[in-house]
Parts: sequence; structure tokens; C-alpha cells
Amino acid sequence: MVDYSSPTIENNNINNTFGGIKVNAGASPNILRNEITNSTYGIWIQDYFGVSNSGDRSIDYNTIGNCNMGILIRNGAGIKYTIVNNKFIGDSTNLQIEENGHEIGINTFAFGSNYETDASFDYSGAFNVASVYSLPEMPTGVENIGKALNIANLIAGTWVNVTIYYNDADLANPATEPYMKIWKYNGT
Repeated sequence: MVDYSSPTIENNNINNTFGGIKVNAGASPNILRNEITNSTYGIWIQDYFGVSNSGDRSIDYNTIGNCNMGILIRNGAGIKYTIVNNKFIGDSTNLQIEENGHEIGINTFAFGSNYETDASFDYSGAFNVASVYSLPEMPTGVENIGKALNIANLIAGTWVNVTIYYNDADLANPATEPYMKIWKYNGT
């Protein structure tokens, strides 16, 4: 486990640990180009109320695979994290954000080779994102483009605006692009 307050934590290969990279108690590093696999937590940011930090930090270009939790941000104590260009592979929960103020750009979510999805998020509240292993049966007349995410609100009043990115090659018929919609499936 990497657990320190360096201004940058980068280029680590971390495997089979509890915490991967854990940052707490006033530390605020940039976390860049790490590979974290088979750990309980990939990247865990947790500060304590009353600890004050300022500034912006980045969590970029990390690959996180087969962890119970990919990235968890809890009580960031005033730090705004930009989370972009990370790849999550097969984690139980890829990304969990428990406070407002972070910028979540395009990241890749996949469960192995299933439903690899590039997505970005605007939000208010607390939510998590997980890769999808399989899709439920699609309604009659609906086809999917092989992109899917499981997004869950963690507190009442949370909203999440998701943007999913795709290429023309993902479409069976590019002429149907103006009619595309995101299908929200709630288990029924």
C-alpha cells in the first residue's frame, strides 16, 4: 500500500493489497499512471472534517482492475479532484463519489471485454458507478450499442448526468443516430 503525502504518486504497480493507494488526513497528491489490481481499494481518498486543504488535484491515467472499490473519494476537505482517463476493469464498484465539487471527465469502464464504456459525469450529491457484466433482455424494437453502466445514488436528492461516448462503428445503422436514447433499467 502507498500511504503518503507526496505531491505526486505515480508509476506504481500495486497488486494484492488492502488499500492500493490511500490518501488521508490532510494529504493532497496528484495520483497519476498507476496500475492497481486485485486489491480491496484501488485509490481511497479520505480526509477528516475540520482538516482544511485547498487547490485542485488530478487522478489521471490509472488502470484499476479487479478491486472491490476502484476509486473512493470521501470527505475531500476542500480539494477538487479531476478524475479523467482512468480505466476501470471488473471492479465491484468502479467509482464512488461521496461529495460535490469534483470534475469527472472521460473514464473507461469495463467488465473484462464486456460493455467497455467511455463516460463522463456531472452530478450533485453522492453516487457510485459499476461496470456491467451482462445486460437484461432489451425491450422489443430496441437494440444496444454495447455500452452500459450501473449508476446508483447513495443519498436522497442526488442527480447524475452521464455522457456516454461511442463511434459510428458501434451503431448497426448510423442513420438511426438521431433517435438514440439512454435506456434506464431499474430491475423491472
